[in-house]
Amino acid sequence: MPNQGPVDTPLLELEERRKRREPIILVWDIAVRLGHWTMVLFFAVIYLRYQKFPIHAYAGYIVLVLVVFRLVWGVVGSRAARFSSFIFSPQEVLDYARSAAQGHAGYYVSHNPMGSWMVFALLFMMLINGSVGIMLYSSGQQLGPLGFLVSEDWEDMLKVTHRVLGHLTAAAVAIHITGVLWAARLHRENYVLAMFTGHKRVPRKVDASTIAAYPVYRDEQIRPALRPIEQWLNRTHPFFGSVLIIFGIALVVTEVMEALVYLNQFLLAY
Repeated sequence: MPNQGPVDTPLLELEERRKRREPIILVWDIAVRLGHWTMVLFFAVIYLRYQKFPIHAYAGYIVLVLVVFRLVWGVVGSRAARFSSFIFSPQEVLDYARSAAQGHAGYYVSHNPMGSWMVFALLFMMLINGSVGIMLYSSGQQLGPLGFLVSEDWEDMLKVTHRVLGHLTAAAVAIHITGVLWAARLHRENYVLAMFTGHKRVPRKVDASTIAAYPVYRDEQIRPALRPIEQWLNRTHPFFGSVLIIFGIALVVTEVMEALVYLNQFLLAY
């Protein structure tokens, strides 16, 4: 399946375009969205409450399961979820970065070249560090799926590796959030909102073939009471709208995280 490249083709011949409306397409399926936000929650538990056991271990198991699921879904899932829709060469990444720095980067329905590499990097780091965490849990506590299989002599080395990889992953997450905000300003689109709703507004210059495989919706399908909010968050102020949603997510994640930490005292170590 070819990459959904930058948009520089003629205007869409759709009724929505003739009315000078941006068509709304369904990009992210429910599995991608649920997996993404669940991973956000449990990564926060892992990184910000790393000294809380056994919740740290359980959160690590959940993140590992989510990563493995995402890897499988990246092969058999919906169009935008498949890795084949956002695999780019180093040169394509450099070209995109150069164009973006000049303020006219191409638009991509799925992940752009820089964003795609970040997705792969985060999945890889979480998979590796989760595996290291299981080995460390086995070495130090003789618990987890590996039990007594990892030598105690490895504990110090595994502990340092696990900590360093955790910090690197957190740094990558911070870069990812910065990139989302930067792209919102560059492309005038609220990507955070899109990861909640699954829908994206496509620029009017997109060629019809680019979104032919995606369901197209009308503005009327957005509930009347929500249209002013959606317009403000996604079209009028996509950058500030993204910041507000991220702030709200942080508040919710903090509250849920503290509730999970409270439950920590009732969990059995494994």
